[in-house]
Amino acid sequence: EFQQDAPEASSILASTNPMLDSEHVCIRRPLIASQLHGALTLDNTQAAPKQQRSDILHKCFLFRNLSPIHLEKVRAMSRVVTLPGNYVVFERGSTGEEMLVVLSGRLKVNVTDGEGREIVLGTIAPGEIVGEIAMLDGRGRSATVTTLAPSELLVIHRRDFMPFLEQNPKAAIDLIMVLALRLRLNTEQLTELLDR
Repeated sequence: EFQQDAPEASSILASTNPMLDSEHVCIRRPLIASQLHGALTLDNTQAAPKQQRSDILHKCFLFRNLSPIHLEKVRAMSRVVTLPGNYVVFERGSTGEEMLVVLSGRLKVNVTDGEGREIVLGTIAPGEIVGEIAMLDGRGRSATVTTLAPSELLVIHRRDFMPFLEQNPKAAIDLIMVLALRLRLNTEQLTELLDR
């Protein structure tokens, strides 16, 4: 479980975003990524408007076929955080229990090979998800994720999402499709690297 710093050391700010038209959680350096969960426990008044979050979730591949009732359940379990550019959201191998939906900005997904070279696996654009693998299997992150620009993220925690999947098989099937697509793309990228 993540730990939150004492109030005097916190870098969590209440901020107003004109696009979301609501207070939300803004995280700035030097707050480290492992403190993300602490930010998520803030009052719901700092979250994006309900309808806007539902609209964004509906456009996400994973949730686009969910009924309005199921979308509301996912929305209710989510929180919004804002991160600065060039911010390491999480590192490969670190413990992860959250899945992220990008609301705005862009994230880079990468690993480092045995010689220390960076291999970029892809970028995550608004409406796309990242972090679902570690959230589902409860093990370490499979890659490092960094913001390429100031980014707003919708965060969904494992303890809330797993019971939801058990009750909603259609959402589970959609998630499998996303994972299969990611695996296929990553395999193609690795094959291209080996062929060079």
